[in-house]
Formats: sequence, C-alpha cells, structure tokens
Amino acid sequence: MTSNGRRSIEKRRRDNINCPTDLIPALSKGMPALLLGAPVTAPEEFVLEIARAVQPSAAFTDHGVTGLRTAHHGKRLVASVHPITRETNVYPTIENLSSGKHLARLAASTAERIRDDRSLFPEDVTEVVPLSPVTLFGAHHKRGKARSRPAEYLSYVRFERHVDGLAVYGPGSTALIGVGSDGTIRAFAHRWRPALGRVGTVSPHSRTAVRDAILDQLAPSAAVNNICVDRVTVGYFHADGDLLQPVFRFEATVSSPDSKVVANRHLFGYVSIGAAPEPLPVLGVPRGNDPVEPSRGKRPARARAPRATVRAADPTVGRYVVRDDSPDWVSSANNFMSNLQAAQAWFGGIEFTDSQYYWAEPFEFLSDKNAFVNSVQVALNEVHGNWWRFSTRDNHDDIVDLTSIPAGGYGTSSGGSLAYWILHSCEVIPTQTDESTSFDVWWNIFDGLHAAVGYRTEMWIDDGVTGPFGFAIGLGAPVVSTWITKVVGDSSYNPDATYTDSNRNITEPMGRPSAVAVHGHGDDTVADVDPLPAATSLSEWWISN
Repeated sequence: MTSNGRRSIEKRRRDNINCPTDLIPALSKGMPALLLGAPVTAPEEFVLEIARAVQPSAAFTDHGVTGLRTAHHGKRLVASVHPITRETNVYPTIENLSSGKHLARLAASTAERIRDDRSLFPEDVTEVVPLSPVTLFGAHHKRGKARSRPAEYLSYVRFERHVDGLAVYGPGSTALIGVGSDGTIRAFAHRWRPALGRVGTVSPHSRTAVRDAILDQLAPSAAVNNICVDRVTVGYFHADGDLLQPVFRFEATVSSPDSKVVANRHLFGYVSIGAAPEPLPVLGVPRGNDPVEPSRGKRPARARAPRATVRAADPTVGRYVVRDDSPDWVSSANNFMSNLQAAQAWFGGIEFTDSQYYWAEPFEFLSDKNAFVNSVQVALNEVHGNWWRFSTRDNHDDIVDLTSIPAGGYGTSSGGSLAYWILHSCEVIPTQTDESTSFDVWWNIFDGLHAAVGYRTEMWIDDGVTGPFGFAIGLGAPVVSTWITKVVGDSSYNPDATYTDSNRNITEPMGRPSAVAVHGHGDDTVADVDPLPAATSLSEWWISN
C-alpha cells in the first residue's frame, strides 16, 4: 500500500471518531509528578488474621528462589505475597459465608478504621479515600423447586488514592477489603508505595495535541465502527514504575453503523498531560500473537489429547476472540494466558496446556462444541455480549444465543471437558437482581460445567482484569470469588462510570461481575476438573448496583 493510501485509511478512521476539543479540560499550568518509595509490606499478623477468618489453619510458606509467599489449604490458595511488588491478597471462600443484612454499613465502618492504619498507608502527600461499599449477593435454585431470595454475603470497599483531590488509576496503588456478616474481613488486596515528594513538573500540551494523542489510540478500533469520546478527565496514573504521573483519562463508546443486537462497546485509556515521564499503557496495539482461524467439521490439530492422557493437574485452556473488532480483545486474551503461565513458573503445581486459540465462530459453541469450547477445561471468551448472548464478529454478527446451545450443554456429562467458562463480555450473565428467569438458561448448559463467570452489566474491553485473575487462579485461588474480587478491585471501574441499560431501562454502573456455579462448588479451583453430573442445584453470585 502506498503512503497516500495509508494516510487515506488513517483519515477515514479518524473521521469516524467524535472527540470535540472542548471536551478536554484546559490546564493553565503544569502538574507535579510524585516520586514513590519502596513497596509497603502489609504486616504478616494482620494478613494472617484475615486469612484465618477464611481458613483457620492458614500459614505462609516460602517458595524457593522466587521468594513468593503463599498460604494454601490443600490445593486452594488462601493468601499470597508477591516478592517484588509486595502485593498481598487474601482470597475469600463463598460457600461457607453466612448471609446477613446491612453489610455495607459494617464494611464502611471497617474501612474507616483501615484507612487510618499507617502500617498499610504511610502518611504522605496523597490521600486514601474509602469508596462506597458494593455488596456480593447470592441466590440458589434447586431444579424444579422455588428459588431462594437474594441475600447479602460479603461487602467490599475499594480504597482510592488521591493526589490534590484527583484519583490515581492503575494497578500500582491498590487496596480493598471484603467484610462478612460477622464483621470480619474475609477479602483483602493491598499494593502500595509511599509518595516521597514532588519530582519535577509536567507541562501541559495544547488541547489539540491531547486530542490527537487520543485519536491515535482509538483509530485502530474505528476501522468499521463509529466512536464517540464521552468524557475526558484529569487524574494520576501508577503502573509498575516509580512515579505517580498526571494524565488525561478518556472514555469512549464504540457503536456499529449497522443495527446492533448486543450492548455498546466501551474503551478507556490514558494520555499524559504533556511529555510522559514514564510509559503509559496504549490502546489499539495487540500484545502477543493473533488467534488462528478454526477449521470446521474436524477436530482441531491442537485440541487436547484424549482424556486418559491428560492429568487433572494440567488443565487445558481455550481462548476464543471476537473477529473484526478492537485489538484490545487480543491483548486481553494473551494477558490471561501469559499470567497463567507466569503463575506456574513462579509457583509450580498447576500446569496449563495452551490447547486452543481461535478467532471466535458460532460453530465453536454450537454444532461443533465438543471439538472446540467443550474440548478444553478452561475457556475464555473475549467477545461482545448482552443478556444470554454474545457476538463472534463485531458486536452485531454471528450471534451465539445461550438458549441455542445443543442439548447436553458443556461438561464431562455431555462427552466434553469444560469445567470453567470465563465470559469477558458485557452483560452475558444477568442474575436475580436483573431478571427472575435468570437461572433458566443454565440448566441445559451445566452438564458437568463447574462455573461460568462474567458480568451482569456493561464493561470496559480493556479493563485489565484477565491478567491478575489469570495469575491468581494459576496459583490456585478459587475461580468464582477471585473473579468477583478482581473486578471489584479494578481501578478502571471508577464509581461514576455509568450507562443507560436497554434491558432494564435504568442507569447502571459499569463493571458489575457475576457468576453461576454448581451449588457446593463455588470455591472450586481450576485444578478441580473432576467430572460432575448434570447440575440439579445452581447458585448465582453477583455484585449489586
């Protein structure tokens, strides 16, 4: 292609993006970058107190030269401490939680106490702000019987870091608690470095230059779509570097010129207010290899070996990515797999076989399911969705309706293998808070399947959840509660990110996770792939609005 041809394509893509310059806040002066000190290590006694509320026998063990510290109960991870970042996590179990009322009040009062704990948050020029609690609900249904009423089981509070009143985004400054009905902390996440002081000033670029930087990131997603930048705000960003740096955060909605049958798509990203003192994440650049085209009508060459030759400790993984859409889906799929492998390299134990990595097609989930999604034990969908359906091309073509999955569904009882289905997709798993019939579609699907996790509301394509989730379950954390905790703790879901939901005709928050699991198997890990019969009792778990 000639350079003129490339420029013409680039112009056409930019013409598909609506980003008024006056949407970008005007900065009259520079903003400081802050230098960070050494990582804070949460006190072991404090962490063990939380871990022992989850599992009374919890104790830390060091793992060889890596320095990783974990507390396991059998093969299930209870807590972990990263040797470099000092990130500390305690993973809740949910099957043994007691229900209660007004858990948000308990969580809010506990968060006020935790906020003032200087062993977790050293005093510096930043502020720690507990956000409003969000509550984990559960409901249970025995087939042919009445459903239980939704009940509260755990309430989460995420702590947001502020610089001069502006939110800090990114994985480098992370803190979260989850409080049970008895007032004990059952979930914990903490990664923090003190701010030592200001180190230089970032001078602002013109709003036109900032707009151009935003368009550069969105252009790859505008090839066949229209994009509207909804808002641009000022904040700070902290990834893995040594600085808190000032940024513009932009949020955008991607829509198709054709009629859509699934939810709108949403992207967000960051650009520096000026010359970035450290690299920032960039949208629209696929990280890792692209999926390959599947072959219909025959077993894929890379499908898993016959069941007799696959050890239970070596789960097979399949990834299925929507076609003709944002490159960030590909990045998310690769991030998931690389973190599963990183967990194995750091810890050993669970080994994963990268069995299938395909562009998504309807037949992979329908007519040829036993050669594709039901031939692996862990499946990740990177697709667009809506209630009980998802697209496999763009957000409006080649739709898979969950009610159309052939009889026998997924799992070992139907001659397949699928144990865990991860739906990184908007709204595919509505729950009892959304629709009274939410259980109905799953009875056919759970034919040996242990759990399906996803979202009950719309989500960001590039929310960054799949990587940390993959690392945690790769170490042996419970699949369902870890998914919920990682989404709730993700700073990309800022409290004021909302949308108008077309299913319920109400304003909903972005990024509310949900899950369906066989009752009694809500604490299973990815190493738990033993055959199950067709489900007769299911549980739904979700975060309320």
